[in-house]
Amino acid sequence: MGKALAKKAGVAALETTLRAAMPELLQSLENLQGDIRQLRLAMDAQFAKVDDRFTRIDERFTKIEDRLLQVERATDQLRLEFKEELNDRAERLLAVMNELSHRITRVDQRLEDYQEFSRINSQKMDNWLERLVSVERAQQPRRRRAG
Repeated sequence: MGKALAKKAGVAALETTLRAAMPELLQSLENLQGDIRQLRLAMDAQFAKVDDRFTRIDERFTKIEDRLLQVERATDQLRLEFKEELNDRAERLLAVMNELSHRITRVDQRLEDYQEFSRINSQKMDNWLERLVSVERAQQPRRRRAG
């Protein structure tokens, strides 16, 4: 029984000591809980700032992407216009080259005709000159006889 009494006295002393220390422990616990709340609030504020920064970055990237799409569309439009203009110029140049080819062919044919005409006329002239020379030769001895 002495042991039980000593045990009860020890437990009572411990309870008294714990009750005496309890306000300090409760205060420390409340302080820890307050610190944790403040830490959570600070972290939430930091997370909000980070989220805000990411939102602004996303907005900037969205603006940049939109601008890049506009530039891409404008570039595609200019490329198509340039391609159409280049095709038009090529078609006009081809038409001019074809017309020039036809004209050169006609000029070449006319030159050939002129050469043929000149050759024929030259032969006729040669024939006339030969006749003239033969007539003059034929007339020269008659003049000498008459004279």
